[in-house]
Amino acid sequence: MKIIDNQSQFWSFAYQWTRRVPADYQYALKAPYMEEYFLDGHGELLEQYRTYRDGKPTPGDDQNNRWRPDQNLSYAVHDFISEGDSPAYMYLFDFNGLRSSEDPTYGAWGGRFAPNESGWIDTTDYNPFTAADDRSFPQTRWVVEIQDDFAARADWGVTPRYRDANHNPRASVREGLDLKRKPGKQVTLRGRGSDPDGDRLTYRWWQYTDADTYPGTVTLNDANTPTVSFTVPADAVPGQTIHLILEVTDDGSPALKHYQRVIVTVK
Repeated sequence: MKIIDNQSQFWSFAYQWTRRVPADYQYALKAPYMEEYFLDGHGELLEQYRTYRDGKPTPGDDQNNRWRPDQNLSYAVHDFISEGDSPAYMYLFDFNGLRSSEDPTYGAWGGRFAPNESGWIDTTDYNPFTAADDRSFPQTRWVVEIQDDFAARADWGVTPRYRDANHNPRASVREGLDLKRKPGKQVTLRGRGSDPDGDRLTYRWWQYTDADTYPGTVTLNDANTPTVSFTVPADAVPGQTIHLILEVTDDGSPALKHYQRVIVTVK
């Protein structure tokens, strides 16, 4: 039996988030965000959600002092505590379009992994905030998207009318999601987005270089439009892959995304 061994990445969505999550993303884990989107007026289910120093012990876990108002004073009341077990479940999410359940090396909301003798183990992604490879970044790069998606679901639980909450857009790619192209050939990908709430959509294409097996980058033309194009590098070797992510974002509150991952295999 092969296993996915997450030794490090889960900590970035757990107690060590203040040290592992980039500062630009930490707002989605701090008290004002938690209060607005989860804790205030979100019904009985979210009343059970635990945050730092909230004075609410978890039944059966009274020895855990993170709920105590006089402990962990470096955190604000209602700061995010931990969902370190959630990545193991998020790895199975396919509704977001990132296709992570197909292969642990692809990377998505549950992290990204590299093969080892027993299956796969957590690996690094390049962190643009530190300009270094970072073993946490395969998880932390998605923190805002994860929190915004959860926030929308919290609204769904207490909003009587569908139109009064935000819902995820949908992305698609006309050419399909698995393509084969020769070195030197131009690839054109035509994306499309739709939104059930009629929200305005923005588009962004980006290359997930860490998931690629081609060890380089491609130049994306018109990456902030629905249609993108690039040329398969002349030095690409047959069998190597290039991962392109289409990211469609609505302008609702919270802003929600849907993705499509296109994998171009060199032939």
